Amino acid sequence: MSTLWRWPALEGGAAAPAVPLCYRRAIWGKVHGEASDYRWIARSEGFAQGCPDLAGALRLGAEDTPVTAPLWRRLSDRYLATAVYPSRARDSAGRMTVVEKQVFEWQASPAVPATLAALALLPEVARLGDADWWDRRTQGHWSTPDYALPINAADQPSIDADANVLAVRVEDGLTALTGVTAPADLRAFYIQLLAGRFPARLRVSAPLSPTALAVLLLPLPRHWADRLSLAGGIAARHLAPRDLMRNWDGFGCDLPIAADTGDQGLAIAALADAMAEALLQRDPERLQRNRR
Repeated sequence: MSTLWRWPALEGGAAAPAVPLCYRRAIWGKVHGEASDYRWIARSEGFAQGCPDLAGALRLGAEDTPVTAPLWRRLSDRYLATAVYPSRARDSAGRMTVVEKQVFEWQASPAVPATLAALALLPEVARLGDADWWDRRTQGHWSTPDYALPINAADQPSIDADANVLAVRVEDGLTALTGVTAPADLRAFYIQLLAGRFPARLRVSAPLSPTALAVLLLPLPRHWADRLSLAGGIAARHLAPRDLMRNWDGFGCDLPIAADTGDQGLAIAALADAMAEALLQRDPERLQRNRR
């Protein structure tokens, strides 16, 4: 835990109020055996207030192929910690549903770094599945377009952002990250971010885990990390960067990536090297040494 608060993205985290993170929750997908299209299957009271197309803000390209992956989406006043997974539902015509999404909606707080919230929320939402609604699927009024099964307060307990737990999750995330991507690909990802080429792509052999997605933010300055939206994988057979650009600043995929540093190549490459090395060596001090 001694190095936890030295990561740039967690600046101010040690002084953040020691209060649990509260959130609203919903499930997006298709209802088994029903004719309705994708919809909010279940949601808690107040979910998505002031954001009429929250589902569109979580779209992962064409969504024509299943994936299990975490999403961290930043909106103007809130963050969406999301778990995407293959759905077992079939509609009334017997067609398979591609993906389902569990969503935690957390109201942004200046006192809490977004990366801290990502480390706290993403692993928790990833534990969930369709058990919350599957046995109740025949109870819904699905012919009513805006109907959703209620999620009670007891089913969305607040989450304690304990520093010891966060430190373990950082370690888990770094181990998972290095297991699915190479140092050169990690460096290329940061080159793209630093050069402003969005959405930046991280070449991975498998979708990122929830903690691996969160630790990608650690070497970035907090004012920047707080603004980014990242997807741990994509649910599409073909890559469509312009489609993904609407929602995501970066994402993981298994395609090769050319890293052109552009006119500011030397400065960008040096900082990208420092960011990648800081993660690989589990040493945020490398970022401080790079600035000297």
